[in-house]
Amino acid sequence: MRLLGILPLFAVSSLLYGNTVNNESVIGDLSNNWAAPTSLSFTLGSNQVLGSLVRLASTSPDDKDYFTFVVPAGAQILAINVLPGTVAGGAGGVSFFGIASGTSVLDPSTTPNTLAASLLGYTLYGAADIGSSILGRLATSNASTPAAQGFGVLGPGNYTIWIQEGATGTFNYGFDILIGTPEPASWFLSCVGLASLALLRQRKSKQDSSL
Repeated sequence: MRLLGILPLFAVSSLLYGNTVNNESVIGDLSNNWAAPTSLSFTLGSNQVLGSLVRLASTSPDDKDYFTFVVPAGAQILAINVLPGTVAGGAGGVSFFGIASGTSVLDPSTTPNTLAASLLGYTLYGAADIGSSILGRLATSNASTPAAQGFGVLGPGNYTIWIQEGATGTFNYGFDILIGTPEPASWFLSCVGLASLALLRQRKSKQDSSL
């Protein structure tokens, strides 16, 4: 789903709030410890996370970033948009993005099937995803091999993000995690529906009176 396609539906609920930007160059390097991710404070609306994955040599371990955050009561994750400037260097120009429920993920050395099954979802992202949300791919990764859990709505609770790069070099990334509630948009659509129904009834009443 393109960013321009997301904005109209959630404009009422998301544009009322400001951006929260978590930039590694300001807050420091995000944790590379799967058991102790960096805790970030997210707000309703736009939450941008900007960072870099750096691997000095092919013999060095893959670089990984982990961070955790809370979706407050009554809210949900509406989109995870890939921001301009994102570069991925893995095979095919893509890098790894995973999301788990809770405040940590399993040890990455865990067997692939068990590791994937512990995640709500995962996908590969690259420059081609800039301006798009990867939330839909994460949700349907239960159909991938190995299979993640998959999900419908990511509602209130703790979540942990795992980002990983296997190629040698420095690769910047940016994600905008949009948190809000679709109720205002649903309320607006309901009002439009009621107005349309009232108009139809008014027209029918005029037609009946003309008979």
